[in-house]
Amino acid sequence: MNNQCASEIALMNIGLQTSDISRELRDYLLVYYIRQVELKISAEYSFGLMRTPVHLCVGQEAIPTGVSNYLFQIDKVFSNHRSHGHYLAKGGNLESLFAELLGRETGCAKGRGGSQHLVDLSANFIASAPILGGTVPIATGAAFSNSLNRQSGIVVVYVGDAVLEEGVLYESLSFASLKSLPILYVVENNRLSVHTFIENRQPKRKLTDIGKAFGLKSIEVDGNDIVEISSACQTATKILREERRPVVMFCDTYRHLEHVGPNSDFDLGYRSIEGDRGWIDRDPLALAKKYTQSSGYSEVEVREKFEGVIDSYILSSWKKAIDSKEANV
Repeated sequence: MNNQCASEIALMNIGLQTSDISRELRDYLLVYYIRQVELKISAEYSFGLMRTPVHLCVGQEAIPTGVSNYLFQIDKVFSNHRSHGHYLAKGGNLESLFAELLGRETGCAKGRGGSQHLVDLSANFIASAPILGGTVPIATGAAFSNSLNRQSGIVVVYVGDAVLEEGVLYESLSFASLKSLPILYVVENNRLSVHTFIENRQPKRKLTDIGKAFGLKSIEVDGNDIVEISSACQTATKILREERRPVVMFCDTYRHLEHVGPNSDFDLGYRSIEGDRGWIDRDPLALAKKYTQSSGYSEVEVREKFEGVIDSYILSSWKKAIDSKEANV
């Protein structure tokens, strides 16, 4: 097994050397990278070159960062409609992501899938799909294959809290428990299904009881705190690798932008800046940055040595994607 974790590989793809920087700084840089990619997409979207809906993960970047700290290249990842951060944190190619959104032949799905159909087999990011819960049984099947073939890798599938309303999740949890499969179900609970809050869609209950009902280890974490997520993932992946049994992890988080699209949506009235101030103030990027204070680098050095490299890489990848051949669809 390659001893470099997925988050290190993601940063090395950019051109950053991770061997001489602290875990805290590495976490911050990956959160920053995902955030800047999403903001680039948001800034460019209004020009009409991306003929695909985009579900951006601004505010939720710490979750895939923390998970990827304990994943390796051999491990398989599946995702949903809001998949950019999961793809990038696993080491997915950025130029291919941009090209896919732009409908280019060099896109990761040959320009024919758009934002919700990402794949990078070289990073073992197997697939994302827009059907609610659609990748859950596929990921569970991949974990079953690993178990049958005695493969050492584990499987991760990311879902939103609305998937808790899909029967296929419960069938998968039951099967995973019955067969003792090495799969981590990561539930990103931003409390919203489009514009409807979870308390208006589901009975009031402790979410971790869902996993426990199937005899699974269930963990609930602050999905905006990179240190807490990383610690939980260390525990979860140890269970998967050593005991070969599934885990469900519920990550409380907050999406900053609209359900689908590049804009803010506070004008719609279903939520407000004032009402959500506590979440907004706990931005995962800002929290991750606080942990870098003992990294040995000043804020100016971080900007010049690292953030500047990331910004240049994003711009270069965008230009290459723009200049590539359009898909013939």
